[in-house]
Amino acid sequence: MLSELKKYGLVFLDKTFKEKTSFKVGGKIKYFVEVFDIQSLCLLINYLYRHKIPYFVLGNGTNLLVSDEDFEIVVISLKNLNKLKIENNEIIIEAGAIGIKVAKKILEAGYKCPIPLSLIPGTIGGMIYMNAGAYGEEIKDTLIRIDYITKEGVLKSLNSFEDFTYRNSYFRNNQGIIIRGYFKTTKESNQEHIIKLQNQKKLTQPLNTKCAGSIFKNIDNIKAWQIIKELSLDKLKINDACISDKHANVIINKNNANFNDLFLLINKIKEEVYQKKGIILELEIKILKPSDFIPFPL
Repeated sequence: MLSELKKYGLVFLDKTFKEKTSFKVGGKIKYFVEVFDIQSLCLLINYLYRHKIPYFVLGNGTNLLVSDEDFEIVVISLKNLNKLKIENNEIIIEAGAIGIKVAKKILEAGYKCPIPLSLIPGTIGGMIYMNAGAYGEEIKDTLIRIDYITKEGVLKSLNSFEDFTYRNSYFRNNQGIIIRGYFKTTKESNQEHIIKLQNQKKLTQPLNTKCAGSIFKNIDNIKAWQIIKELSLDKLKINDACISDKHANVIINKNNANFNDLFLLINKIKEEVYQKKGIILELEIKILKPSDFIPFPL
């Protein structure tokens, strides 16, 4: 299979989720493929689909907690799908581009930039997938169209976003790989406003730490961090897994926490909140285990 995978991208046999995720935990990856381009991705997905080979598409790894077990799967990186184009008050960004990097280019070109792009360190594909948001604006608010690939490797488009709700999108409930997003813009830079928000984020978020951002979704008008703080759960820790002193809804791998440390701390918070408040906290991050995938065919 190795020779077949090499037709579609650079293939690595020595990668781990630990080096590819912001939590810095996670097991070995059987095949790690950096696809050459969109056409290569379509052909690769079709090949994997026809041969029933399990795979996972990895963005910037900033919203994942991954098991320390080995993964007998193909992990696909879209890092080479990073092109940006601005024309006719429309921003076209490929899924592998990092939001904060393209945001800088958009602002330098004198255009208005969607706020989530400038504040979230994930890829465009990942942000669309989870309908990421920041300071009252969600990805869907400026989206015009999404190009994606079906599980069979067929290219399609989506231009209706009724299924996009708080931290949820069409793609969370339907199979498909996002390859490109189209955003509306105007020739009026909001750089000054974004710099203000970026400075505010520095004061309230534990940047440059091993974390995955907010762990739990907010509930209606109640912030998850407020619930955690109210119950004094922000003092909980399990080995090197602890809660940020800047933001109670952010869990940090302080030194060498493993998957179980982080996973147990997350579940401890969920249990305490349910027992004391009757509230079920939902995860904003995604937890990934080998059991999530059907094994390679014999």
